[in-house]
Amino acid sequence: MLPTPVERARPRPALARLTGMAVNQPAASDPGAYRRAALGLEATPRVQLDELLRELLDRVGEVSRSREHLRSLLDAVVSIGTDLDVHSTLARIVESACWLTDARYGALGILGRDRSSLVDFITRGIDPDTQQQIGRLPRGHGVLGLLIDHPEPIRLDDITQHGSAYGFPAHHPPMRTFLGVPIRIRDRVFGNLYLTEKSGGGGFTEDDEKLVVALSVAAGAAIDNAQLYELASRRQRWLEASAEIMNVLLDEHIDEDAALGLIADRAREVSGTDLAVILLASDEGDRLTAQVVSGAHPAALRGASVPATGGALARVLAGDNSTLADLADAAGWPVELHTGPALLVPLSASGRILGALAVALSDDERPLSMPDLPCWKPSPGTPPSPSPGRAISRSGNSTRSSAIASASHATCTTW
Repeated sequence: MLPTPVERARPRPALARLTGMAVNQPAASDPGAYRRAALGLEATPRVQLDELLRELLDRVGEVSRSREHLRSLLDAVVSIGTDLDVHSTLARIVESACWLTDARYGALGILGRDRSSLVDFITRGIDPDTQQQIGRLPRGHGVLGLLIDHPEPIRLDDITQHGSAYGFPAHHPPMRTFLGVPIRIRDRVFGNLYLTEKSGGGGFTEDDEKLVVALSVAAGAAIDNAQLYELASRRQRWLEASAEIMNVLLDEHIDEDAALGLIADRAREVSGTDLAVILLASDEGDRLTAQVVSGAHPAALRGASVPATGGALARVLAGDNSTLADLADAAGWPVELHTGPALLVPLSASGRILGALAVALSDDERPLSMPDLPCWKPSPGTPPSPSPGRAISRSGNSTRSSAIASASHATCTTW
């Protein structure tokens, strides 16, 4: 009978004596020894086998965690795009970032037009009572400002030990671990995601940073879509308001005060502001008088007259828009006035500036969400439509009740 392959590979004592080879007889208790010898393999120590097994299990665990992270990221991306309301989208982005990284606190700071400070701060993890005790929202000092100046991801084990640490106000919860990531819309930084206090007491990991960076890309697209939808919706509301105003202005028996009041009301409602004022220019053009006031401060402002020979009011009477941090900065008002961000646009008819429309928020704790605001200018080649300027022109002379000719076409300007 022919020998088996294992038997052929087994060293023979006689041959070993002739060739000088050492003979190591496998132990009878190791049944795999002859097979290893046939394959030219050496015995592997038990400790090394255990290490290899642990490494294999670790890599399997890494693959499993990567799949879980990817699934969580996809769930978060789907979540932030479930509707097109801007504020809801921002809140879901913060919530998703906290969920992905196991962060106890999260916030999204929105950059202002100056690109150097925060104008809004959407938070998660801090209850309303604590927010009220803390007071004014952050404006971008300390480490928050570092991310504004250098929009790159920042990961810290102890935010209080960083050289740019600014400290926390009274009643603010303690925070140590920190992860910050910018959110971009196209090539512009929209704001920054801030995450603190990772669950379990550890610091944020490189995987956490990669997840939030990936989420920020989806967040930028979701915010952009929500803003475009809001812009289209606001323009639709402007068109509806313009149609309503047109019906009033075309009435032969127009109530001029009611028409101006309607214009101010619709401008305030559609722009999402708290105050709208129609200011009429004097015959000399050196003063403006608050003819109609809608919203806050109606009794105090109505009839107030201010000089318009310089500053924002002079620019408006020259045909330019003007933005202000506070409407009180426009002129020396005869009454006490304090508002948040404000915009003034000229009102014109037949190429003549008749006054200005001012809209403003009631405070500076919330930003204007870039509403479309009316800028009534002639637009050649477009169907004519009645404008606030024409209404003002008619209100100055009630005998002009014929059809409105050479009306300005209502166009929009972006805040």
